[in-house]
Amino acid sequence: MTYSNNPNKGGEGETGKTPNDKNIVFTYKAVVNKVDENRNSLAGAGFTLQKEYKKEDGTTKYRDVKTIGASDKTTTFEFKGLDDGNYKLIESTTPAGYNTIAPITFTVSAEHDVKSDNPTLTSLTGNKSTGEILFTPKIDDGSLTTNVANKKGSTLPETGGMGTTLLYAVGGVLVALAAAYIIISK
Repeated sequence: MTYSNNPNKGGEGETGKTPNDKNIVFTYKAVVNKVDENRNSLAGAGFTLQKEYKKEDGTTKYRDVKTIGASDKTTTFEFKGLDDGNYKLIESTTPAGYNTIAPITFTVSAEHDVKSDNPTLTSLTGNKSTGEILFTPKIDDGSLTTNVANKKGSTLPETGGMGTTLLYAVGGVLVALAAAYIIISK
C-alpha cells in the first residue's frame, strides 16, 4: 500500500509504502493407520474426529471436525487442518469381527520460531489423555502419525449395574450381623 506522508497535499509529495509482512498459518494433520492386534493393516473402519471447545457457561463440549466413513480398502485416515488443542478420536464404524475401541482423547501442541523472518515449526506433539495411542511427529510436514489397533472377539456386556452393588451391600451387612449375633450369643 502506498500512502502520503503529508495528508494536507492530497496524496502528492512525499509518499511511503507499508513494509511487507509475512503471515503464516500453522495447521497440522493427524494420520491414523488402522491395524489389527498383529499390526497388520485392517480395512472396514470409520472414524470421527472431534475438537474440544468451551461453551459460554464454562462447560466443555466436543464438536465434529471431520468424519471419514468406512471403506473396504481404506486403512489410513488423514485429518487435515488441525490446530493446537484437545481432540477426541471416535471409531464410528468397527471392522466386522473386531471390538470397537474406546474413544481416544489427545492434545496437539506445537512451538514455532516466530522471531525469524521465515517462521518455522520447531516442535509438534500429540499427547494422549485417554486410550491406547502413541503419536510419531514429523516436523517437515506438520503431521502426527499413529496406529490404532482393534482386537478380535467379543466383549462381555456389563450386567447388574446398581442392582449388583445393592446386593453386595445388603449381603455384607447380613454377614456382619450374623458375625455379631454369634459373638453375642457365646
